[in-house]
Amino acid sequence: MVRIILNLYRKIFSMPWAALVIFTASALSMASAYILQFFFSVQPCALCLYQRVPFAVAVILTALAIVAHVVTSYSGVDRRHKIGRFFLALCAAAFLINTGIAIYHTGVEFHWWAQTDLCGVNPNLFASQDASVESIRNAIMNTPVVPCDVREPLFFGMTIANGNIFLSLALSIFAFWTAFFPPARRILH
Repeated sequence: MVRIILNLYRKIFSMPWAALVIFTASALSMASAYILQFFFSVQPCALCLYQRVPFAVAVILTALAIVAHVVTSYSGVDRRHKIGRFFLALCAAAFLINTGIAIYHTGVEFHWWAQTDLCGVNPNLFASQDASVESIRNAIMNTPVVPCDVREPLFFGMTIANGNIFLSLALSIFAFWTAFFPPARRILH
């Protein structure tokens, strides 16, 4: 039993499996955010949209890590572990930044500190290519503004920002551990 657990640890915390775990968690997190937005009408505020960015970055970085691992495995030079660990270290930094954004967002929700000026602006207003004054005026008048300090519990009394603290911190620790403390090739003979 110990041998199975140690071999599973070795496999999950090494490339390319670690990158695949982070890729899957990031993709599922982004998919769930979009499902909540488009199918359940849970509109994101500006800070919610900022919290999606590190997940998108992680999807790209882990995809690059997996591709680099596959490509370098056929080149004969064994740099694939260094390249993959570099991308995982970048993922760890992105998730650590996301943890900070989620902590700030949680503080805004609980009114521990003031929200940023961007929280009063609908972030989708300026996404349109039509930038005439009349279209911007209509967009301002007809689109709802989602304030960042409204606390809408979704799961067990926690908001998305609260849950994102734990998810981002766990993914940051996982990516950091995998990048800087990879398991030995053979734990048990």
